[in-house]
Amino acid sequence: MKKSTLNKVGVALSLFFVTQFSFVHAMNGKNDGSLRYLAQRDVIVGCGQYVVGYQNPSQSNQKNVSQYLNYLGILSPKLDRVFSELNKLSSEKIRVDIPEYIKMNNLSREQGITFCALKSQQSVDDILIQ
Repeated sequence: MKKSTLNKVGVALSLFFVTQFSFVHAMNGKNDGSLRYLAQRDVIVGCGQYVVGYQNPSQSNQKNVSQYLNYLGILSPKLDRVFSELNKLSSEKIRVDIPEYIKMNNLSREQGITFCALKSQQSVDDILIQ
């Protein structure tokens, strides 16, 4: 493997663990399942906007997320709750700003997409476990 590829993977994994720690730290003491669910939902929506909405800015959140999860191969009837909420959800209610986080950490688009894939998979797993 090339050294640059290993560096990119290292950065993506580091960010994955740092954000996981940040989410856990933010959730400590609250033990509210709905708060954790909202954070996970917002990650999925933010990543859908970043990956799919980048090329289709006028497309709805629901369509972005649906295409994004389909692209990742993550579809489950248990995610219907997320999809039903997306009809009501405006972009102002999303508290997790994935594009801003990626920009703030000077990640390339490719690294941002990798970060989103990892974080989205974890978020979907957390939602399905709840």
